Amino acid sequence: MKHDSARKTAVEGAAQAVFSLCGCFSVFAVIFITLYMMVGGVPAVFKVGIKEILFRSVWEPVAAEPKYGILYIILTSVIGTGLAVMLGAPVGILTAVFLAEMADFAAFNAVYEKYFTEKPARSCVAVKQLPKDVLCEVEVTAYLK
Repeated sequence: MKHDSARKTAVEGAAQAVFSLCGCFSVFAVIFITLYMMVGGVPAVFKVGIKEILFRSVWEPVAAEPKYGILYIILTSVIGTGLAVMLGAPVGILTAVFLAEMADFAAFNAVYEKYFTEKPARSCVAVKQLPKDVLCEVEVTAYLK
């Protein structure tokens, strides 16, 4: 038993180190990308002008008279995001279930199916202890029509 505890601690420590390293790498990557874009982009913004970049809809950087308008890109992103929200939100529901004992899954599932007949996306995990020593906790994210 003591050997298992030491092994578990070592694995958790290694996992924490790996995730910390990945997190630090991600932060440095974002900083590097931001600096790279600023160093390369800020002079172009001053040369072309922010108004022309944001409010023109023609992108022809290699033309005899270059144009750098990104309005259509911005509008496409806004419209695409809006359509995705309109399509996804009415059907979007997610539940996360935390059980004190995984052996209670079948009993919980029977009750769950009474209220969620459309079978929404769900994750279910067993946890060591829940607040106030309850047997289950359900977290629901939903869009109501």
